[in-house]
Amino acid sequence: MNIQKYRAAAVEVLYLCGCAARGEAPEKQRAQAMDLSAVNAVSAAHSLSAVCAYSLRKAGIFSHDLTQALGKSLQKNALLDTERQSLFSFMEEKGVRHIALKGAVLKDLYPSMGLRQMSDNDVLFDGTHRTEIRDYMTGAGFTTELFGSMVDVYKKEPSTHFELHVSLFGREFQDYYEHIWEKLRPVPGTKAELMMTDEDFYIYMTAHEYKHHALCGTGMRSLLDNYIFRRKKPDLDWGYISGELKKLGILDFDRLRRTTADKAFAEEPLTDDEEELLDRYITSGTYGSVQNRVDGGLKNKGKFRYILGRIFMPKDELKAAYPFYYKHKILLPVLLAKRIFWGLTSGRIQNEAKAIRRSKKG
Repeated sequence: MNIQKYRAAAVEVLYLCGCAARGEAPEKQRAQAMDLSAVNAVSAAHSLSAVCAYSLRKAGIFSHDLTQALGKSLQKNALLDTERQSLFSFMEEKGVRHIALKGAVLKDLYPSMGLRQMSDNDVLFDGTHRTEIRDYMTGAGFTTELFGSMVDVYKKEPSTHFELHVSLFGREFQDYYEHIWEKLRPVPGTKAELMMTDEDFYIYMTAHEYKHHALCGTGMRSLLDNYIFRRKKPDLDWGYISGELKKLGILDFDRLRRTTADKAFAEEPLTDDEEELLDRYITSGTYGSVQNRVDGGLKNKGKFRYILGRIFMPKDELKAAYPFYYKHKILLPVLLAKRIFWGLTSGRIQNEAKAIRRSKKG
């Protein structure tokens, strides 16, 4: 699909998402005129197929691919919910502090079940219990993909994926979130499950989005998350939120992102800055792109320093991502071998090499 056709389909995806968020049916004539194959491709790249299917149904339009994506999203969300509830029951029994993050919270704000497509369960938990939690996960049929870093990763076939975090951020916002447990509140009726206030969840959601935006980009689903969250939470304390975002250095980003989302989903004229930001969302896909990350790295560091930094992690990144190896530096060659093996088997090294060759920034 050429870039002009891609952007035209992205406009229709934004329109369908805005209609769904506001509880409106799309204009039938406009929906009938849409290139559904292009809408399907773009919405799939941004994990918005289920929302588009839901919105088109209200106009009496049915797409086989989009409807199938909605069904799969419903099934996957139900499976993730079941597995998360089982894990939380175990954590509750053992007194392990924990809190659901990101999509596990946001999905319940969408207009209907399954509309917020999820790839995994993100959970923050008390890392002093990580060996105990690993024993539970392996006993429940999960394979340990990563253990001992900032996040422990577990997978179970066919499609259940957990990312269990012991901290919320690495070096980006590490100081601010170092004492996050002190800000959390107990979930009523539980002993160990915690939650953020709506304001603190918004701040976390914004910081997490900014991290991806600055590194490799993030897609239109992030804009929709923000748009729906604010519509569902009209009484947020914006004085507190603005003050905390200013501490994090991302207040201007949040203001621009909010106006961009509001205008894009309502199809109102955008300023030049909003147009530029929206284009980055449109061209990034759900989880950004390797090319965005490489272009940014080469622009800031040059090719040699960028490649050197990808092979040998800076100390602050190493401390945040791999505290065990940071503490036991004699084992750093083992970590390097593991990272190279993972990079080769996952295809990440090959993809970055291609992006470096394509880039005009270095």
